[in-house]
Amino acid sequence: MNKLKFGACLNLVPEFVKKHDWKGLKRIVTECERLGYDSICVMDHFGWDTGPDIFECWTKLSALAASTSKIRLGTLVLCNSYRYPSLLAKMAATLDVISNGRLDFGIGAGWRQIEYEAFGVPFSPPKVRVAQLREAVTLIRKLWTEEKTSFNGKYYQLHDAEFGPKPMQRPNPPIWIGAYGEKVMLKIVAELADGWNIVDNTPEQYAHKVEVLKKHCTSVKRDINEIMRSLLLPVIIDRNSEKARKKVQQIKPPQISGNSFKTRIVGNPDECIQKIKEYQKLGITHFLIELETMTTEERRLFVEEVIPAFK
Repeated sequence: MNKLKFGACLNLVPEFVKKHDWKGLKRIVTECERLGYDSICVMDHFGWDTGPDIFECWTKLSALAASTSKIRLGTLVLCNSYRYPSLLAKMAATLDVISNGRLDFGIGAGWRQIEYEAFGVPFSPPKVRVAQLREAVTLIRKLWTEEKTSFNGKYYQLHDAEFGPKPMQRPNPPIWIGAYGEKVMLKIVAELADGWNIVDNTPEQYAHKVEVLKKHCTSVKRDINEIMRSLLLPVIIDRNSEKARKKVQQIKPPQISGNSFKTRIVGNPDECIQKIKEYQKLGITHFLIELETMTTEERRLFVEEVIPAFK
């Protein structure tokens, strides 16, 4: 089985979201680093179902880079529509240098129409947003790896663009693409991604997606094992299984990133280990924990009694 790395998703963690507590956010991140999480990631939105008070993604991640030294820093995932790709490439390269090569560059086509419309961002049809993502990923990688870049796409153009400084990671920071669509998005993953992210899938659903990705990889003559694969799920853990299941009943769906998250890891440490191993057998390389539903004590319990089973 693949070796498994563990990351923490810092979206709307209860300790600081209502108080806009920047110090609390930094405390949680440094705690994650000290406890041994491999990475943290942040979402890219202007607001959410819980309200408008969300720190801007890149600014937040850049500040966290200065507050940490080892843990990897990721975006899960950037909305391609919100920043022009050449600017995004420059921002990402800068962050990678500042963090000494710790950036995980996650990007997607964008989807939350209400947010686009509220903030005046044109919401193109899905076919256009997906095509823009394909061009953007191609363009960004070229800027990171070429001395001088020209690009003549349908949506983006560059003319002899000299780009520096280059990212610290060579040839480039890993490009993670968040993708569900089986016909086009997973094909883009097969063609262009270093990593693929998905959320809220049962083992059966995930196995199906993997088979689709394998077919796309075969069509482009690529080994699927070249692509890292991450899965994001909430974890509801307690030493007592019954208490863990009761906690689920207290969680309102909007608390969990606006998703229903019908798929969860629930139970005592041994039960959590067995459920995560089901996904590990299907090829995930990174398991990302949705921290919104976890207290400090539960985060510590997970690190101390679940993660060691995979080391």
